[in-house]
Amino acid sequence: MTLKNQSTVLPRPNRCSEVCTSASSRRRRERHDIIVEILQMSRDKARRTKMMEKIGMSFSQINTYLNELKEADFISEDAGNWKTTEKGLLVIDACKLCFALVNQQATRPTKPERNIPT
Repeated sequence: MTLKNQSTVLPRPNRCSEVCTSASSRRRRERHDIIVEILQMSRDKARRTKMMEKIGMSFSQINTYLNELKEADFISEDAGNWKTTEKGLLVIDACKLCFALVNQQATRPTKPERNIPT
């Protein structure tokens, strides 16, 4: 009798499984989704680190987005705090409208094509 046969090996806990979803249900975020997330987070001022944590991006990734949004005047920085500008708020509203239209179109049943005699 050996201990090897009697011992039960328990699986090691996977820290990522608590946070990540399975690969099949995970989807790559689109650029406009990320932009809207950043603009929404910074409505009432947000620090870069908080955005990185909440959105799940690296320092270089968030910097790229913040710099592009700042150049487009969608967001402004004041002493390390980022805030969405009026122009950025209009972008959020426009994107929400587009998302709603796309979702509405996706749930609408498709009509069969009509055969038009020529």
